[in-house]
Amino acid sequence: MTITKNLEGEKLTIALEGRLDTVTSPDLESELKTALEGAKELIMDFTKLEYISSAGLRVLLSAHKKNGW
Repeated sequence: MTITKNLEGEKLTIALEGRLDTVTSPDLESELKTALEGAKELIMDFTKLEYISSAGLRVLLSAHKKNGW
């Protein structure tokens, strides 16, 4: 999976490409922990995401709960 981040002011866009599954979800979790600092708005771009497993959904839900988006 490829993770592309773009921070414009307080708006962070994260684009995912490939598969978000049990193997790659820890990578996204690590990226979100560091990337979300200072961002007040988060946009997730799944345009090129081919697959998402329950492990990937867990990471997204966890980030949502922690940051209140």
